[in-house]
Amino acid sequence: MKTMGCFEDDKATFEGFLEFVTILNLGIDNLDDPSSAEYRLLYLNYRLAVRLVPCALLCIDPYLYKQAIYNYAIHVFITLCFDINLDYLDKTKLINMGFSKGTGWRNGIVQAASDQATSVSYMTPEFYKNMSLNDFELLRTPFGREYEKLIQQVGTIWGLTSY
Repeated sequence: MKTMGCFEDDKATFEGFLEFVTILNLGIDNLDDPSSAEYRLLYLNYRLAVRLVPCALLCIDPYLYKQAIYNYAIHVFITLCFDINLDYLDKTKLINMGFSKGTGWRNGIVQAASDQATSVSYMTPEFYKNMSLNDFELLRTPFGREYEKLIQQVGTIWGLTSY
């Protein structure tokens, strides 16, 4: 992947993140009210993403860095809304998009199934053994999976090797 020039529209900003959230049309209200709980939680998640997304990605491609930040931040917002039952978004849209509520997670690939006792055994792929809790958590939303795809393109199987 070649290094791209840094264009003004490639820079990650909170205002750009709010535009990204608006385009997603997830039913999040009060995006123009800085005193609203939704706005403040989005801001905190954006700041978290800025600190957690590897800065080395910025050197490779500023646009990919911006997309990684935005996808990571909305992923954290969505999982918080589900996990602590906040009504800041339209959860039906997310479930239709493939969001995993976390209650039915199965780690592995079905290796054998039995109709007698309705049992299933799973084979755990080797790469699962190197995944962190955060890696598994990112698989819950389409945005977390998008973040994983971006970060895997520029590093080892689970992201960049140095910062």
